[in-house]
Amino acid sequence: MAHILVLMLLAAGGPSRNVEAKEIRDVVERFVQAAYAESGQQYAIEFRNLPSRVLNIPDQGRLQVVSTPGLTLRGSVLLPVEVFADGHVVHTFLVSAKIRTFGTILTARQKVEKHLSCAAISVSQCSGETTNLPPDAVNDTAALEGRRSKRIIRAGEVLTLSMFEARPLLNPGNAVTLIVKANNVTIKTNAIVRESGGQGDIVLVQKGGRGDRLKARVVDKQTVELIAQH
Repeated sequence: MAHILVLMLLAAGGPSRNVEAKEIRDVVERFVQAAYAESGQQYAIEFRNLPSRVLNIPDQGRLQVVSTPGLTLRGSVLLPVEVFADGHVVHTFLVSAKIRTFGTILTARQKVEKHLSCAAISVSQCSGETTNLPPDAVNDTAALEGRRSKRIIRAGEVLTLSMFEARPLLNPGNAVTLIVKANNVTIKTNAIVRESGGQGDIVLVQKGGRGDRLKARVVDKQTVELIAQH
């Protein structure tokens, strides 16, 4: 359901009046302010086609900016503004604006190798414009806790969530307990992990570190459970 911010335009006198540019600006600014109120996002609005006046509307007419599905309030945007009077929309026009966003930017201080724990990554932090950064740009190191790099990251590159993945519980060479269930009997034996994996993932293991590689589901950091072989 679209969220609509309404600003009542009360007439100074007479049956109707013109909508002035300042009133349109106020409606748009309040709409953006409401959208960013919860996140506390810093922003600046630059209007591009704000008319000096739009049309004559009834005394109790009001302007409403409509948030359409998929609308992103960042960069160049077209905002639909409706004139609502006498119980219905009497006119719709578009306001073109550029919404610049600002915030904390994190970059890699030096080259980051693939699969490096985020705890070992040296990060630079600065404040600046974020308008053209990827939507998943990282602005707080807390978002990287428990993660590792998915690929090589160049020195100076802006950090994004897509560059990282959850650190696996198990890595190749880890010793674990392999649980084998068959005919209501549970057997536990030692095994060596041959693939990285997180909780619930399927990894290859070897009993005692030798023999055939078997598929097992990761239960926790010390345990895997054999998957029925077909």
